[in-house]
Amino acid sequence: MRKIMSVLALFSSLLASELMAQQRVVGYLVERQDERKETRWTLTEWLHIKERMKMMDLWLALFGEDKNKRIAPELSLSYERGESQAVLSSTEGDAFSLTGDRSLTEHGQVQFWFHNLVSSTTGLRTLSIDLGLEGRFANRFAHQALLSEELGKLGLSSRTGRTQQASLNFRLFGANVQDSGLVLKLGKYAHRSYWSASESRDAEGLYEGAELLLYLMPWLGLEGHWDLYQKNQSEDLGVNGWSRQGSAFVEFFNLRVGYGAQQAAWSYQAESWQRKASERERFFFVRLYF
Repeated sequence: MRKIMSVLALFSSLLASELMAQQRVVGYLVERQDERKETRWTLTEWLHIKERMKMMDLWLALFGEDKNKRIAPELSLSYERGESQAVLSSTEGDAFSLTGDRSLTEHGQVQFWFHNLVSSTTGLRTLSIDLGLEGRFANRFAHQALLSEELGKLGLSSRTGRTQQASLNFRLFGANVQDSGLVLKLGKYAHRSYWSASESRDAEGLYEGAELLLYLMPWLGLEGHWDLYQKNQSEDLGVNGWSRQGSAFVEFFNLRVGYGAQQAAWSYQAESWQRKASERERFFFVRLYF
């Protein structure tokens, strides 16, 4: 009996030792797998981390404390000179489509930015959005011999067309005027049609716009502009339209020189007629920054 008890005790001891060894092995394997899982690189995890970093960068860009607390006003002056061609058409009544000769155009723009205005004067940490003011004009000079006979039959004539704009600007991205950035605009416009009719009036209304600037290299970049002109509130003539512009530029110190193209479309509606005008333009521009 004593021998049987000794054998059972020895067997139990060996079994316990085996189980403990197995547990240690399993524990070691589980621990190693956990470590490897934590350090494993996966595409999904990389994309997830990248997205989180983007959100953190966006948060810091919008709410981060600006290292430069002083007010730093910025000024830019721009002048464009180009050539455009306009088309006037109507699909009502006596439908027609007239294409004008090429005409000279000029544009001017002034922008003033209040960089760090709120944070520097109040000490408050605000959204890193700069406030700016802008004034623009565009003239399209009339061609004296432009389709005078055809226009006369329609009771129209050509004249110098102009568009004037004033806006409040918000720079959402970009540290200064010579940095890649995005600008949103809200303002008022006054438009005088290039095609003149006896009953036509100059139109005024509100507009929204956006401006995108992207530097490809420290001295080379692209610009894009977009404006949407809301319908004016005049009772005798309804006017609305849009314009878009794209250009490439080279920059030397505070001087920017570029070349681009622009498209614009306007709709005119009175009680007795409705007409549409479109313009295509190519231009050179020069801009100075201060």
